[in-house]
Amino acid sequence: MFHLFYKEAEKIAISKLHEEQTIHAKQAARGIEEFFTTWTRNLGALARMGEVVSNDAVGQRSLKYFFESNQKFVTSISRVDEHGVITYNYPDSRTQGIDISGQSHVRELLRERKPVISDVFRAVEGFDAVAVYAPVFSGAEFKGGVVVLIDFESLAHHYVEVIQVGVTG
Repeated sequence: MFHLFYKEAEKIAISKLHEEQTIHAKQAARGIEEFFTTWTRNLGALARMGEVVSNDAVGQRSLKYFFESNQKFVTSISRVDEHGVITYNYPDSRTQGIDISGQSHVRELLRERKPVISDVFRAVEGFDAVAVYAPVFSGAEFKGGVVVLIDFESLAHHYVEVIQVGVTG
């Protein structure tokens, strides 16, 4: 008899735990979606600045300042030309001149000329990242994009750390 009560209580506890974790997972998914919507919107505004379009010193300084004010998740910011070549990168200028047009998310930007959010990939710098691209236009002429790399581990930690099943997670 006690065994039956225990089994029923255990079943109810597990069900409640699953319900709670499902709620957390939905909240995390909504938070991540809002995160990328905000980044797409912010990069879109940055990509419309004349200085960023022309990729001059003032535009590069604007990208640097944007990076510095968003370092919690962003690991780098770049300006890519219409061929998929990095023309400016901060903080690591060594990647300037590298052709990244072979990456699927860059090909999508070059083909669609719309904002792009990549799948998780291994960045040249050696960490798992998500790239967020905003296209750059001079009038109607496509000029490439502005991209930020988001550290996937930081993003996942921020939004998913509350989701645990049982004591060990």
